[in-house]
Amino acid sequence: MRRKAMLLSLLMALGLGSGCTYMKDRAFDFVDMFGIKFLFGGGMRVGVGIGALKNGGYLGVGFWPINPSGPAPVAGYLVDWSWYNMEKFGFQGRAAGWWHEKGMDFAMPIDHELTAIWGNSFLDESVAEFNEIEHVDENLSGHHRDHHPSLDPLTRPIHRYHNISDLQVTAFVFLGAEANTSLIQVVDFITGWFLVDITRDDERNRVEERDSRQEAQEIEGK
Repeated sequence: MRRKAMLLSLLMALGLGSGCTYMKDRAFDFVDMFGIKFLFGGGMRVGVGIGALKNGGYLGVGFWPINPSGPAPVAGYLVDWSWYNMEKFGFQGRAAGWWHEKGMDFAMPIDHELTAIWGNSFLDESVAEFNEIEHVDENLSGHHRDHHPSLDPLTRPIHRYHNISDLQVTAFVFLGAEANTSLIQVVDFITGWFLVDITRDDERNRVEERDSRQEAQEIEGK
């Protein structure tokens, strides 16, 4: 009982000592564990997606790693036959707003495009990270995309929004819904109470990365 009281006191001291930022980070970490989006458009996509790119198991079962040793491990495909051109409204973690996603998959993506239409700044960052992972993987047929400044591997070596432990369930036939969860985000929520930020998405790490980028830009400008 005494240990629980000491732990609670410690957490309260941490929250009070760092002001609103600490509790805001905990709220964001909680939201990051979930996602729900409502879908409408053309095509069909039904199944379960696993990994950073949320693929592998649509209209089929199973997956295997296609890039297990690279800088951005993602899930691969066993059976994946789908075509979709859809609008997505909702949230995926702290990223919220309106996405447009279209693609054609036959065992692996033949064509795929994910675009942020409208939403908060986290939505733009999330979509940029997704497209960066898709472009880096040489096994995927992604088009060239501009590099988002927040994705500099020197200042942020870990993915914040899309990870190998992600799970996505989609049921879409012209209309539908999509739900997301992530084991890494669950762990990050728990460890965040003790100031262990494994996904480096707390405000203190974001400020540190912005300062690092600004410093690098100033050095390049000299």
